[in-house]
Amino acid sequence: IPTQEEAVNYFKDIPGGRTAQQQAQAFNAFIDGNEYLSSRRGDFTERNAGRTPWNVQADLRLAHDLPVTGSGQFLTLSADIVNLTNLLHRKWGVQYFSPNTFNSTSSVGLTPTLFPPQQNAGNWPVFTFSDPGRPYSIDYFNSRAQVQLGVRYTF
Repeated sequence: IPTQEEAVNYFKDIPGGRTAQQQAQAFNAFIDGNEYLSSRRGDFTERNAGRTPWNVQADLRLAHDLPVTGSGQFLTLSADIVNLTNLLHRKWGVQYFSPNTFNSTSSVGLTPTLFPPQQNAGNWPVFTFSDPGRPYSIDYFNSRAQVQLGVRYTF
């Protein structure tokens, strides 16, 4: 994570767009707004140390056996509720994740200048910055309650 002074070295002026200084200021504001990133200024990030918010999910399974005429056979009716917490309250049971992208810098808004590869003086790699918002995403499919009904015949 670059220090505030080093950040400008990672950017170049975009013709007709933002200057290197403007991109560095926006990048520094993003880092300062993240508790983990701001604590690691001038140092490397630790593996798996930047975390998403805690995921809370409770599931429920209901099942009932129905005997079939004293033959030792029975039917089992079941209902599985996945993410019951979201069924109880829409803001509960939200599932967070960090997208696995081709470039580990994309979750912090950095896009490397690849074609053609560029470097600033002192061999600093060149990026462009656009604020990604949160460095994690919400999994909307798994953040909602789901119900699965089942029937099993045991003989």
